[in-house]
Amino acid sequence: MRIRVVAACIAALAFVLPAQAQSSYQSTFQVTQWPSPAPINPNDPARWTDTSFGPRAASVQTRDQIGTAAGQPVWGPWFGSGEDIEFAQVVQAAGVESVGTAYIPRFPSSTSATGSLPESGGQVISRARWENGFEIDPGATFTFAGIASLSIAGNAPPLLPVSSIVASDMLSFASLAYADAADRVGFGLGAWLDRSGGLFSLTNNAGLISLSITNNTASLLTGTLRVASYVNASSIASPAPEPETYAMLLLGLAVVGATARRRSVTRA
Repeated sequence: MRIRVVAACIAALAFVLPAQAQSSYQSTFQVTQWPSPAPINPNDPARWTDTSFGPRAASVQTRDQIGTAAGQPVWGPWFGSGEDIEFAQVVQAAGVESVGTAYIPRFPSSTSATGSLPESGGQVISRARWENGFEIDPGATFTFAGIASLSIAGNAPPLLPVSSIVASDMLSFASLAYADAADRVGFGLGAWLDRSGGLFSLTNNAGLISLSITNNTASLLTGTLRVASYVNASSIASPAPEPETYAMLLLGLAVVGATARRRSVTRA
């Protein structure tokens, strides 16, 4: 009987005392297929272009929760500028406990954005993106593919991935958004041509991204492709139990202990 009472005490305390655990967030993208990588081969029917070398930019901001006031979180200062840093391969910012990183390559391939938040409360905004131009000869097809991976671990609510695709041959544009339903982690892709005449096909099969654009004209088409990974997450500390809560808990445990002892005496 004493063992049962002790177990009940431990369970009750675990319910009242908040757990101190971290939550981690990650969005990554790895290219698995693209037109000719550098150096540019002008003889390929579909190729990257160095004439439209877009930005490779990353930014990270983090801040910690330092308390509560009137039931609302009180935040500390931001760490990290939050401004895009171009051509920097790794950008990192760290508060007292919150941490964020963003990674971009020198040549378009993988991107990564991560964040780690304590149960005591914090925020992280991490972004990594790149942009590049491409050319498609008449009748040729531009093919681009990769793997987008989203993850949320720890004490945070679980990941609920959702996806949306917009593709318009008439507008010569296609875009894909793949993210958590609460938009805490996500991946985005956009592609557009300089004029009409392209046939778009864009799919997402549980993170397996595939984009094809066929030049359906008799002349050269040029376009731009943009890829981005991001984390935008926050955790708010649970308010500490009031003294009255602990008092009621101890009173309840005392009653349980007294009842168990009375039963033991009666049986004896």
